[in-house]
Amino acid sequence: KGSLDSEDLWLAPRRLGRLERWIRAAQVLEARWITPLRHRAILAGGLLAVGVVTLTRTIRLVVGESSLARVAERLSELVLGGRIGSDRQLGLFLAELALEAAVATLLVVGAWLLILRQDRLGVGSAYAGLLLSLTVVDLLIFYFEQFSTIVTASVQFVLLAGVLRYRSRFLTPHRAVKP
Repeated sequence: KGSLDSEDLWLAPRRLGRLERWIRAAQVLEARWITPLRHRAILAGGLLAVGVVTLTRTIRLVVGESSLARVAERLSELVLGGRIGSDRQLGLFLAELALEAAVATLLVVGAWLLILRQDRLGVGSAYAGLLLSLTVVDLLIFYFEQFSTIVTASVQFVLLAGVLRYRSRFLTPHRAVKP
């Protein structure tokens, strides 16, 4: 008959893996330093920057002193490059311009709503703009300009992750877990 004496029993705590330690450290850092105000400011700044850059680029192409010349020059580049060869492709290019302006407007509006502490509306506007850009506009840009959209899409993806994290951390009511 064997018995297990409690003095002989020693349990070591489970050691966290490298990834688990990194995640835990990131969570502690986030809880300590990323307050709702800071998160909102970072999001608003990023959304405003991307929105203004996109809107400025689109407005310069379509409206301005030499807008017709710029549009003609851009279309010539695309036609000579073989990217526009039909009415359908021209329609895609014009759709890209319109959608870029819509996305930029949604991002700028989302940033201003966050600045004005209209968090739910701001997050909704930013989410819609980023989702539209990542799923439609960036594909159209890639079609016409190839790899020039990689950096922009990466920044938009990071902003989208920030918007989703803000929404889940600060706007979603936390429910108690039932036993």
